[in-house]
Amino acid sequence: DTDGNLLLTYFRRTDDPSLHYSLQGSSNMVQWVDLTWTVVSESTMLLSPTLEFVTLKIAPVASSVAQHYRILVLP
Repeated sequence: DTDGNLLLTYFRRTDDPSLHYSLQGSSNMVQWVDLTWTVVSESTMLLSPTLEFVTLKIAPVASSVAQHYRILVLP
């Protein structure tokens, strides 16, 4: 956005509270590292009883040279 924040969108299951969502970054899409992030805002849209669409606005990650981002989901 105009403040330099990143907008991330993804689908999130709502029926499994044990899932953990982690932001990762990479400069080459081969080697990925976990990033520390600060959520500025979050909005969700329920798509079904078990699935929602999430939009996160996150503050820039300090000292990151990542050009590519992904959300990693772990149990």
